[in-house]
Amino acid sequence: MAEKRHQGFSFNGRPHDHLFAVGNQIILAKAGGMMKSKLEKLRESLLWALALMLLAVPGYGQTSTLGTITGTITDPTGAVIANAKITATNKATGVSQTTMTNEVGRYVLTDLSAATYDLAVEKEGFQRCASKDVALHPADSVQFSCALKVGTTTQTVEVSAESLAVQTEEAKVSRVMNERQIEDIPVNGRNYASLLGLQPGVIQEFAFNSNQGMNIFATESTHVNGLRGDSNNVIIEGVSSTRTRGNGATTAAPSVEAIGEINIVTSGYLPEYSRVGGGQMVIQMKSGTEQYHGSAYEFVRNDYFDASNFFSGGQVSRIRFNNFGYTIGGPVIPHKRKL
Repeated sequence: MAEKRHQGFSFNGRPHDHLFAVGNQIILAKAGGMMKSKLEKLRESLLWALALMLLAVPGYGQTSTLGTITGTITDPTGAVIANAKITATNKATGVSQTTMTNEVGRYVLTDLSAATYDLAVEKEGFQRCASKDVALHPADSVQFSCALKVGTTTQTVEVSAESLAVQTEEAKVSRVMNERQIEDIPVNGRNYASLLGLQPGVIQEFAFNSNQGMNIFATESTHVNGLRGDSNNVIIEGVSSTRTRGNGATTAAPSVEAIGEINIVTSGYLPEYSRVGGGQMVIQMKSGTEQYHGSAYEFVRNDYFDASNFFSGGQVSRIRFNNFGYTIGGPVIPHKRKL
């Protein structure tokens, strides 16, 4: 069958790259049309694949590391106060969250990042009640109640943060290691898991060494209250980081410089903690603050620092090990405080 091809043909004012004449039929073909169709199909396939990946996130990985602040606001006679304004301000970022008391004087501030907060209670006709430097740990709940005194909001009554230290909202047994403790305590191998052995009821099978800085199996040999190492669960930023087929090993070993707090829960778990009966290791990573800050570190092993072993004839094995780095953090866009 004869076929003729013409270049640069125009049909209805629209140029086409190719014109095919096959028998008594005319076929118009626009260059790039087939390629565009393939690209559209590829893009659609990628979008569907991404959607399926997001839907495949396991439900048990949604344990929150965020905390809550709750309490009751009353007047000098003990009667509850409704519609009182409570403000919690993150001292590191300057971000504030507010809420109002309900008809029975109760309030709840939820989804708060682990940080140090300044709290304030305001109600027209009463003095302002405030408390500074209230520490909120990962997945923690803090009770802050206040009895407002009659007066004006320009007057302030300070409440000591030490009075908030008693945990009355939950029955869990836990221990928190803050950023300062993580930095000051010597961590052999720079593996955060070695800090778990400092907690009551926790036993580790082996001593950490310089080769285990990024060892994801370190938690596998950590036993809480006599249970097996695969009975532990590591939660990083609210997501379970425990390998389902790794006998208690984690999927990641974050740098100790990147960790803000570690909350180790050994018993009395809330329903949000699932999967295991051993220890729950809740890790909160550092976040940016209003000020630029950074650090530099060097973990060094050198035979010049080692003592000779009597049984080795006074010889010291040669070793050279250096693990160094730095961190830097700060605001991408500086936060503007309201005066």
